[in-house]
Amino acid sequence: MFGCEWDDQTGETNAFDQHGYDGEDFVSLDLKELRYISPVQQGIPTVQKWNNEKSSLDYWKNYLSIECFDYLKKYVQYGKSSLEKTVSPQVSLLQKDPSSPVACHATGFYPIGVTINWQKNGQDHDEDVDLGGIVPNEDGTFQVMSTLNVKPEEWKKNKYECVVEHKSRTTKSVLTEDKIKTNYESLPIGIIIGAVAAVLLLVVIGVAGYCVYQKRKGFKPVSASDDGSNSSTRVHTVQITYGCEWDDQTGETNAFHQESYDGEDFVSLDLKELRFISPVQQGIPTVQKWNNDKSKLDNHKNYLSTVCIDWLKKYVQYGKSSLEKTVSPRVSLLQKDPSSPVACHATGFYPSGVTINWQKNGQDHDEDVDLGGIVPNEDGTFQVMSKLNVKPEEWKKNKYECVVEHKSRTTRSVLTEDKIITNYGSNSSESLPIIPIIIGAVAAVLLLVVIGVAGYCVYQKRKGFKPVSGDLTSRLSVDTKLMSQSVTT
Repeated sequence: MFGCEWDDQTGETNAFDQHGYDGEDFVSLDLKELRYISPVQQGIPTVQKWNNEKSSLDYWKNYLSIECFDYLKKYVQYGKSSLEKTVSPQVSLLQKDPSSPVACHATGFYPIGVTINWQKNGQDHDEDVDLGGIVPNEDGTFQVMSTLNVKPEEWKKNKYECVVEHKSRTTKSVLTEDKIKTNYESLPIGIIIGAVAAVLLLVVIGVAGYCVYQKRKGFKPVSASDDGSNSSTRVHTVQITYGCEWDDQTGETNAFHQESYDGEDFVSLDLKELRFISPVQQGIPTVQKWNNDKSKLDNHKNYLSTVCIDWLKKYVQYGKSSLEKTVSPRVSLLQKDPSSPVACHATGFYPSGVTINWQKNGQDHDEDVDLGGIVPNEDGTFQVMSKLNVKPEEWKKNKYECVVEHKSRTTRSVLTEDKIITNYGSNSSESLPIIPIIIGAVAAVLLLVVIGVAGYCVYQKRKGFKPVSGDLTSRLSVDTKLMSQSVTT
């Protein structure tokens, strides 16, 4: 990693050239003393060799002290309009469910510099707060989230505010119930309670009517027991990629040196013809200047053709045991809810080379498939995901398979309902208690009411209850009216 920094307000500059191996510092350039240093014993031979190459040291001094800053100033000028723009953050208070922490979410802001914090009754509140990192959005803006881990009864009796400070403006959001955006709904529970209450009412009326009817008939009941979750400017990107490749089977080698600006190709080295070329008009002056610098070209040629290959062989020897190890992928079929796409998720594999695809009835199926990129896990292994965007009725009547091919083995997973891992239904720890508890409680009340009404009927029978005189039709009519009035009131 090498580069330079320039403060356009003070004119202060800084430059660096650092090399690492397996994530650890290996060799770095002390630009003031113009010599390489190493913090580890294994780097000493490399340091001694590089410090004896005066032409290489002079090249890096010239590049890091002059050329790098010339490029940086030029690129800043190219992107000046973008660097000076500002977009204010949109701030929202989010909550997953009534007992979850409240998150303050700021998004859509530019440039990246922002501070987000909570205040309690006008004072900064740092306890019980989890601050996330700033991450980019697809449109070039940024977002950040800060979660407040206090109980609702705590923030309801105090004044909590989320304060978001950005170059464009400062936003304060007071935490109140009406300001919170949620992804839970109370409607389904209300419908369930209403429906069960209606059923309860009908059952009570039915049981009462049946008791009255049996009483009028002189029915003798049988006795029994009942059972029952401040940088003020945007930095434009200058990328320099260089390196070499070596096939330890054939001995074939290859090398490259490429430079880009904001993700677009800018300048590259044609090593065979030993000259720089550019695919864009803005790169022509740089190409002409570099091609006139013979010492620069010779230095690149020596590095890419000799030095880089020597290092690569040495590093391969250092990491041979790691390079040769293989770990097989663990494959799962995942689905968020019954109508969501099914994802084939392969994780824990090493090395990173893997192919993952879907087959329909034994044939490759590329339509309706979203393939994600391969990303690293914390333990040095990798993971990848491929989503199948077809409706359940489609994959239920056809044979869909997820095929994961890795150096260690090939895994086939047939898509069936019993193979899918979900976070809905009985596997959901959040949704599980609510509906069954309500239904169970109402059912218990229903059982007690039925037992009570039946017991009352038996009790009246045992007392020798005297029905009103009259024919059966008139008695039933009177009872029905009385019961209707009772239910209405």
